[in-house]
Amino acid sequence: HRYRKEVFNAYKLIQNSKIGKIKFISETMISQKNKSLPKWIDVKKYSGGGVLLYNAIHSLDKISYLAKSKIHEVYAKKININNKIDVEDIISISMKFKNGINAQLIATFVPYVTTPKWETKIFGTSGQIYINIRRSLMPHNPRHRLENLPVDCKKSLLIII
Repeated sequence: HRYRKEVFNAYKLIQNSKIGKIKFISETMISQKNKSLPKWIDVKKYSGGGVLLYNAIHSLDKISYLAKSKIHEVYAKKININNKIDVEDIISISMKFKNGINAQLIATFVPYVTTPKWETKIFGTSGQIYINIRRSLMPHNPRHRLENLPVDCKKSLLIII
């Protein structure tokens, strides 16, 4: 998911210091379990884990990519909404990277209908970037107008002023 256009565009904005020095990254992934998924994903013996290994592993990779650093400290808490499975369906992870950036990831894989969400917020010293996988990329820094951004970003950007 680091290869999605929105993520690559956010990376370029970070590289060009459009929001200053990164201090914090927040990722929220809310999804419902599709009934057509194979049953083995709910069995730890076969899958190795639940939402963390099936979905959130991509978010961890994306956050590390955007932070341009390796994870140094981690605290995680898992819980289950669905007690009929032996893998987690909710996980909350707090991370600190070697370069000092802090991050938070919350991922759910609930067994009922929910409103899906997959968003990343990157907070810098002079602005923020909001990535909503279903809605694209939205940098928020009043000093950076659309005309100052790379041409390939303009199609997928909404500037919030």
